[in-house]
Amino acid sequence: IEELSRLIAGVGLIPNPIFGPFGGLSSLRATAQAELSVSLSPWGGAAVRALDDRFGIPWIESAGLPVGAAATGAPGRRGR
Repeated sequence: IEELSRLIAGVGLIPNPIFGPFGGLSSLRATAQAELSVSLSPWGGAAVRALDDRFGIPWIESAGLPVGAAATGAPGRRGR
């Protein structure tokens, strides 16, 4: 989670991880202001779709971290 946050920040975006050392209740409360939700596990799909339904936040969903050339180039599911 830390490395993903670092990579997201590296392209000029502001990460808001809910889990991990930088997550917590304040991060959870800030989800309503997000401009994009990203789920990198099979368990996060329902959450990103719920944020889309409730707050209109578009999302990207992947079954896991992409490993290898084929997985890196494959599109994930997207909403909105």
